[in-house]
Formats: sequence, C-alpha cells, structure tokens
Amino acid sequence: MIKTFQFLSLKASIALTIDSKPDLVRMFVEEFMPLFANRRDSDGTWVIDLLQINSPSLVQAIQEFVRVWKNRLPTIQGLPSFFRKLDPGEHFYLLPMIEVKRQLRFDLFHHLHALAEGTDLELKRSQFHEKFGAFVEQYSTYAFGIIRHAIGQPNKKRRSCRFCGMGMPDVTFDGKAHAISEALGNKTLTLYDECDGCNLRFSRTIEPSIVSIFSLFRTFFGVKGKGGEKVITGDGFKIRNVDGEVQIEITGDIARPEPGSSEYALNLPTRDPVVAQDLYRCLCKYFLSVIPESELGKFKRTIGWVNGASTFDELPRVAVLLNNDLFTEQPLLTTYLRITDDKSIPFAVGQFRFAIQTYLFIIPLSEEDDRPFTNEMDHSNFWNTFKHLTQSPGWDFRDLSDTKKRNITWSLRAKIEKKDNGDLC
Repeated sequence: MIKTFQFLSLKASIALTIDSKPDLVRMFVEEFMPLFANRRDSDGTWVIDLLQINSPSLVQAIQEFVRVWKNRLPTIQGLPSFFRKLDPGEHFYLLPMIEVKRQLRFDLFHHLHALAEGTDLELKRSQFHEKFGAFVEQYSTYAFGIIRHAIGQPNKKRRSCRFCGMGMPDVTFDGKAHAISEALGNKTLTLYDECDGCNLRFSRTIEPSIVSIFSLFRTFFGVKGKGGEKVITGDGFKIRNVDGEVQIEITGDIARPEPGSSEYALNLPTRDPVVAQDLYRCLCKYFLSVIPESELGKFKRTIGWVNGASTFDELPRVAVLLNNDLFTEQPLLTTYLRITDDKSIPFAVGQFRFAIQTYLFIIPLSEEDDRPFTNEMDHSNFWNTFKHLTQSPGWDFRDLSDTKKRNITWSLRAKIEKKDNGDLC
C-alpha cells in the first residue's frame, strides 16, 4: 500500500511517500494525521484543515513521531528538516493523498504569499502573472538543495549509472556520490545512480575547475565543504576565514601598498589552472544528476559531452549574477524542462546558486532542441522567456567555450591591517 503526503510552504516543500504493508501504513496514518488535527467533529472524529500553522509544539511532536517511526519507515526522516525551516506562526499546506497539479500548486503558493504579506489574493495572482507571464505554461520547475534528498535507485543491484549506462557487476556503487560537489558544501543531495568509476573520473576531470573558480567565494563566506573550511594558497598569498573574518596574507612578490595606505587593489594569481568548458560541463552534470531518470534519454549527446567525448568551439552564453541579497549557505539547483513544442526556446535550463552567485545556463545538445542557442536572436528569445529572473540588474554574460587550461587572477580591494609581528595582512 502506498500513501503520499505533501507539505507545501513558501520556504520549502516535501513529498512524503509511505510504501509498506497495508497494516503498517494504516497504523502510520492513524497515528500521524492527529498531529495536524485542529478539532473534533460532533461525532468525535478529528477534523484536519489543509491549511496549517506551524508552532513549536507541532515541531516537537513531529520530531518525537519521527524518532518512534524512523526504523520502520526510514523515508520519514527528512520531515523534521521541512519544519525547521518554518517560523512559528507560518502557514503551510498539508495535502494528504491529493494529486497536486501545476495550477493548484500555483494557487496554493498565491494564497501563502497573500497570507504572509497581508495582501489580497487576487492582487497576488495579478502580480504573479505580470512577473512570470506565460513562463509557467512553458516549463516545469523543480528545486533541489533545500531538503535532504537521495536521488535514484536505492537497490544497488538494480542501479544503472546515469553517465556510463552500466550496472553491476560491470561497475560498483560502493562509494557515496553527490549530485552537487561535496567540496562546494553540498550536504543534502546524494545520487545513487553514479558508479564509483564515473564519480572518481569526474572528481579528476571537470570538478576541479568549478571548485577552483568558486574557491574564493567558498572561503570568503565560510562555506564548509569536504574537509571543512579551506585556506586558499596562491602564488604569493594566502586567504583564510577565521571566525567569519577574512584574512589575506601576502607571502610573495605581489604589489604592496604605499606607506600609510588603508586600502588598495590586490591582483592575486592562482596556482590551479581551470578550463572554462569544464565549468559548463560540471554545471550540466549537476543538472543531469537530479532530473527524473525518464528524461535522461533526451540528453544522450549531452551526457557524451559531459563525459568528455567531444568539445565545442561555441556554446550558449552563461548568465552570471552576483547579488549579496541572494546569499545561500547551501548550493541550490533549479531545473527547468520545457513542456510545450515551442523549439524557439531551449528544452532544458539550469539555475545554480552558490554563496552570492547565480548561474543561469542552457543545457546544450538535447534531442528536443533543433538549434544550439548560440546566435543573438535565439539567446534573446531565451532571455526574454525567463524574465522573472532576468529582470534583476547586474547580469553578466560569459562565454565558457574555452577548452584550454588557464590560470586565473582574482582582483580584489582589501583593507590593510597589521599582525602583532608587524607584517601586513
């Protein structure tokens, strides 16, 4: 017997699927649903409203319930993290055994926004339509990174690697693969369907470029990746984050400030070369790691490119935004898949957020596309379609087609302090 409970809030959503023997599922429902009961009916039965309000007592009850049931139904262990993201008094929807179609989901979000802001529901709907336009009719959207989630086939013997297509006994699945690189602080998304061989190969080929490019932001904002916080060591400098304070130590032949200066520009050459096209490959690898398995057949050429089977002289430009207001401690990935036959817009688009950076990128080479989206007209059409994102000022368009290893230099403006020994840092 299978029962599904969906929880929807402005900050997060989670689908809780209970798949077990009928008697156990019935017992679960009988004990679980009263946690959300508002009152008893005249005949003594519990009355449960779909619109709920979070409270400390509810969070405590959920935690205790999960503690009792987690060994019998391990899938419920992600539920407390949903409630920890909500404020006391915040509204959310409980949708037991209800199919939530796109329009219903949008209507529920409108209602939650109206409740949170104290605005009229019809006004909120009008604002939503003005901002998103026809976008909601053209793309399905899924967000990853907020809720802990293991993607793919839990049973090793039934797994097939998303990137090489092989399963046991030809490959092994003994290690823990991450849908987004663990070095970037990903603690929520793991991928069952990536074999040990592909996992190791990616860690040695395309992932070093994305980790190196993001390393400055990782250290500046204290993102704890694999092995904890990182010290950046370059040619003649070190950067570390000590209790939230960024310290830059000059150890080599880097231009020094004039005596008495309190601030100056720093040009810091890094040691680890990066490949721009590998950064693009890695972003697409993240995308392919989280989409439904049923969609992978539409990206055979993309998977080959991610694996290094080919390179391209020209790829679609990638849009990059730096915005302190959009800071996130956890890397977040949003996938967009076109649900119409309009091939003037790309079939698949990814949005990756790390620290204060947002990358918006087209997934190239999909079998559902008939153009590469590299010319100005096609790119403009794509950009106008995603106007709910692209209306923000400050986007920078970058060509990540380069396949050569290149060292990068960070240009910073730094304040000067002195150590106890008199050295500048």
